[in-house]
Amino acid sequence: IKMNAIDTSKLEIGTYFTKNVFLDQGFLLLTPEVPVSQELVTRLKKWNFRIIYSEGETTKRPVYKTEKKVIEADLSIERNEEEKNVRTEADKYFTDCVNFFKRVFEKYIKNDDLDRGLIIDKIKEMRQTILNNKDIYLNLSDIPNEKEYIVVDAVKTAIYAVALAELLKFPVHRQIDIGVAGLLHDIGMLKIPRQIYLNDRRLNEQERKIIQAHVNLSAQALRKANFSNDIVQAILEHHENFNGSGYPQGLDGTLLTSYGKIVAVVSAYVAATSSRLHRDKMQGHSGVIDILKQTNKKYDPQITKALILMLSIYPLGTFVELENGQKGIVCKTSIYNPKNPIVKLLLDANNEPFTVHKEVMTIKEGSTIKRALTESEILNVKNVYKFTNYLQNPEILTKG
Repeated sequence: IKMNAIDTSKLEIGTYFTKNVFLDQGFLLLTPEVPVSQELVTRLKKWNFRIIYSEGETTKRPVYKTEKKVIEADLSIERNEEEKNVRTEADKYFTDCVNFFKRVFEKYIKNDDLDRGLIIDKIKEMRQTILNNKDIYLNLSDIPNEKEYIVVDAVKTAIYAVALAELLKFPVHRQIDIGVAGLLHDIGMLKIPRQIYLNDRRLNEQERKIIQAHVNLSAQALRKANFSNDIVQAILEHHENFNGSGYPQGLDGTLLTSYGKIVAVVSAYVAATSSRLHRDKMQGHSGVIDILKQTNKKYDPQITKALILMLSIYPLGTFVELENGQKGIVCKTSIYNPKNPIVKLLLDANNEPFTVHKEVMTIKEGSTIKRALTESEILNVKNVYKFTNYLQNPEILTKG
């Protein structure tokens, strides 16, 4: 695709582009409904980027037409049963992947051996499966009675890392590299005594130092297995912080690789939205907000922005209240409008269940999202309906 080269010195504050705008013809910088801001112009000048790229042209108004057309077409299709089948197959595939990598990790524990070819081939297969149904794989169901969070989080991190690398227009081989790094970022943790990382209390200082050793242990394991230097470097950097306050080397954002920055933010989101013995998991929206609060401190702002575009401010499966008092669950998101996902309505403004559960575009006046529901409010919704997750069971809900 041929893109137009745009002189950054000629950007006008408040204007929009009719198509996505990219940095270095690869990194997504702006979408059609996001205006050129003074902050963006200042940063481009600071970073010495004189040219950016887009297929589109500048305009005075945001562009929603293409996305709106896609959404309206999507809403007109009866897809409940199909979605249910896809969800079931995705959950089964995810469980199969977890079991596959359990065996890989068990072999590493016993024999100190990682099968490089086997791992890369599996990530290649996973990449194709994930990208065919990205919405489903970015909101996977928990595996019942699964207590070994390391392998589950490893597979989830690989999935999110591949999806984010694809959004950022990385070449296929680099998407696979990043997926491998996401999968193996915590492999060294398995060489640490289980009673340290599998406990329901805060760690003391000595235990924290032992936990931090997993970074070098992971890197050593990958070097021994002859993984590429790029993958090893990502492993070494996934606990480094953008402001230089991380470990093991205290590197700042100017010295960190894109691989390392991606694995850092993705693994943090996965960890925040996964259960631990000492805490409950966050809802997707809370996990996103937690990442945003740490941007420029722990996480690279551009990688964070890409994550938000991929997940939305209100990720799939988030229970929300709209400005009109109605409550529902996010059932579809869009990179073109991450603040306004599609919501399936569940309760009216009086907390009474709808008899027809229609989907609404939250960009419309009166239907915008006011807030995410609290845990107690979510429990109340779940008590009204016999379901645990709309995306897991998307047929017309019946009253409990």
